Amino acid sequence: MKKLSVILLIVATLSGPVFAQDTMGIVTNPAMEGNLFKNGDMNNGTIGWQGDRRFVDDGDNRVMEVKAKKSGPRVFSQEISTEKATGLTVKFKYKTADYKGKGLRIEVKWTSGNTQYTRYGDVELKADGAWQEAGNKITDINASKVSVVFTLSEGEGTVYFDDIMALKQ
Repeated sequence: MKKLSVILLIVATLSGPVFAQDTMGIVTNPAMEGNLFKNGDMNNGTIGWQGDRRFVDDGDNRVMEVKAKKSGPRVFSQEISTEKATGLTVKFKYKTADYKGKGLRIEVKWTSGNTQYTRYGDVELKADGAWQEAGNKITDINASKVSVVFTLSEGEGTVYFDDIMALKQ
C-alpha cells in the first residue's frame, strides 16, 4: 500500500484590509472592530446613517459626502447601543479642499424619563485636501441607547467622511 502525501502551499499578498461577509450580506472590516456604529466604513451603502449625506466612491473606497450650505447646518446621525459605557470616543477620518465654515459638532443625545440630555464636542476642519483624523471624547453618558449627531456648520464646500467609529471608554 502506497502512501500519498499532499503538501498545500498558500501564498497571499494583501494590499489592504481583508473584509468578511456575514450571512446577511453585510461586509465587515476588521479594522472597525469594537465600533458601535453600523457601517462606519461606508462599505454597506446607506445602512445605519440618516440625514444630509450621500455615499460616493473616492478611488476604490466608499465614503460619505456632506455638502455645506450657507443657509444652515447639515446634519447626519446614527442611533447606537452604548453597551452600558459611560463614555464614548468618537473618531473619524475626513478630507476637504474647499470647506469654509465653523467646523463640525459631535453630539450624543439621550432621553431619561421626561428629560433630554446632550453631551457634545467641537472639531475644527482643516481644508487642505488630505485625509485627516479627528474626534472627541464624550463623557458622563447615562443611557444604553443614544443618538450620535454630527452637525456640519453652515458654510460652503464639501467634506468627505470615512471610518467613523464610536468606541466604549
